[in-house]
Amino acid sequence: MKPKQLANVLIRILGISVILHAMPSFLTGLFAELLGFFSGLASSATRSSGSSYSLTYPMASGLAGMVSIAVAIVLIVKSRKIAEYLFSDDE
Repeated sequence: MKPKQLANVLIRILGISVILHAMPSFLTGLFAELLGFFSGLASSATRSSGSSYSLTYPMASGLAGMVSIAVAIVLIVKSRKIAEYLFSDDE
């Protein structure tokens, strides 16, 4: 196996690893925000006062997970170009 091919495979494995690592924080943030949104809707339906729904830690955690997943997808899709860039001197 040539070094470029090995780098391509390792970059893809890195991307998959980042996706698997970021998935729990993304899903936790997403579910916490959905739960907070729906509980805010339920509380505003039962009383006329405004809800105290705000952007908190779960939202930041979900956004961080989403950014990590986006970076990992870019790594997977562009792994061949990244490997070519890293080994451009080995010709």
